[in-house]
Amino acid sequence: FDNEISESIKKLNQEIRDVNLMSKAIEAIDELTDNGNRLKMRQLKKLTSIRDYALLKQAVIQYQNQV
Repeated sequence: FDNEISESIKKLNQEIRDVNLMSKAIEAIDELTDNGNRLKMRQLKKLTSIRDYALLKQAVIQYQNQV
């Protein structure tokens, strides 16, 4: 492998990880809002192991667009 291929593989792996974390976050958001409760980031962080605030925020936006 040369450096270019290695970097592209790393980038694709990161995208896959982000998509997987995003789907976990959306499931957690669905759980939290299922009972009609308001979504709070603090609760979402407690429910998931995701600590990347930007990723959680993106998941909330994606969830709101689906609903």
